[in-house]
Amino acid sequence: MKYKIILVFIILRWFSFGQITPLDTTKIKHVFLETGGLVSYYFWETDSLNHIKDNLILKPFIKNYVITSSISNRNKTDLSIDKMQRIVNLFAHDVTGVKEKTHFEFQDSLKKEKIIFGLKREIASKQESVVFIKKNNDWSNFIAQKVMYFTVDHENKWTFSKTSDSIILEKHNIHTAANGPYVVITYLKHNQTIREQLIYTYAGQDVTSFFKRNHIIQAERVLIFINGYRGPTREKDETDHLVTSKDRYYYWFKIDDQFISRLEPSKAYYLDGSMSIKTSNHRSMRQFAKSMFFSTYIFRKKKARDNYNRLNTKNNKEGFYERKEKGKIGGRALLAALCNSPACFGTMDTLDIVCHSMGYAYTLGLIEELKGKVVFGKIYILAPENACEDGADWSQFEQVWQYGSNLGEKDADPLWEQDGIAPQCAVKGIEQLPSNSGGRAFFPKDWKRKNFIDSHQLYNYDWIFERIQKVEIGFISK
Repeated sequence: MKYKIILVFIILRWFSFGQITPLDTTKIKHVFLETGGLVSYYFWETDSLNHIKDNLILKPFIKNYVITSSISNRNKTDLSIDKMQRIVNLFAHDVTGVKEKTHFEFQDSLKKEKIIFGLKREIASKQESVVFIKKNNDWSNFIAQKVMYFTVDHENKWTFSKTSDSIILEKHNIHTAANGPYVVITYLKHNQTIREQLIYTYAGQDVTSFFKRNHIIQAERVLIFINGYRGPTREKDETDHLVTSKDRYYYWFKIDDQFISRLEPSKAYYLDGSMSIKTSNHRSMRQFAKSMFFSTYIFRKKKARDNYNRLNTKNNKEGFYERKEKGKIGGRALLAALCNSPACFGTMDTLDIVCHSMGYAYTLGLIEELKGKVVFGKIYILAPENACEDGADWSQFEQVWQYGSNLGEKDADPLWEQDGIAPQCAVKGIEQLPSNSGGRAFFPKDWKRKNFIDSHQLYNYDWIFERIQKVEIGFISK
């Protein structure tokens, strides 16, 4: 009975920690700017002649899911554009993992509303568009290419004309591949000849002049944060691979501010690498709890000091490479964020990366996707999960630093001070780097807060800024 009580306590403690969030993020709507994604969404309504009503084309969001209607499971009631947008957005953030759904519910003030409309979703693999069109109180939709073309006649009536992966302006003799989502508007004269053609980004920026002048912008230095597991309460809420300009999950405990202050990037973006505990070396919550019990609640400490096999160190290869593969989607979404206007054609930004825990495997997939498309700068790897399973060609980077517990070293800390959430091993290939450009930095010996949980959590990593001096391994500088 005693051990059962302790086991329950362990599980409750893990639920309270996970990667701790100071706010209940399950109640936070996705309100931050989504700057990078693969699928652009369009909504409009047409009359009987296919003219767009009120010339209103809505472009509310980008996602990394292709969400379309399931014709066999939808009703034909009069669903407004606003509500259609809301259920599509709701389904994009559905945490159940289902691929098809027919019932949606949301609340306005004190009133709950249920909508019956069949939608299905698939993870995106390339840049494209999804269009929802309302006509005669019924909805249809189709999958389109990156560039959407609209025609405006002399009476200012708008119609959709075609979709393409290229920017084509007959009036200006321009024909070039598109690097992201654009809208091309062709204005016609009375005699149906072209009066003007304009190009807009998905966000609404007029970029016609960029294409005419073939303008090039300067490369920038960009900092990317890739988080890991967001805790058991978000177990089913796996990454949606969106690139955002804010830490929407409040994951980084303001340590991101310290990185930004030291590195002074021109921009900072965030990616989510959280996936199920099944992909980790623990494989299950039960195995995690068992490891924590035998590593923490030790009655004969002297004997158990070096008994590191109580940690879950057996590689979960399948889970690791599943996360790595998903990271490639994040890489494609990041490219969309880095280069979302024609001015960046031919420009290669320099990328610095900070990743934590499960975010390491995700980062490896992102690196593979970005090879030859960016310049790799510095990478800071905090408490990586299963780091010795795989690595990258680290010679591509200016610096490669790993931070965390010293498991496997000659003078390793005792078992109960080790990171048990992600038992540490050296990032594969890091030992081959010169000492001035790569290596491992460990918790200081006198650091007081070292244990199974705290040795993994970001709130406990201030030491990398407070203790590491300029000439030492892992020093962070611009």
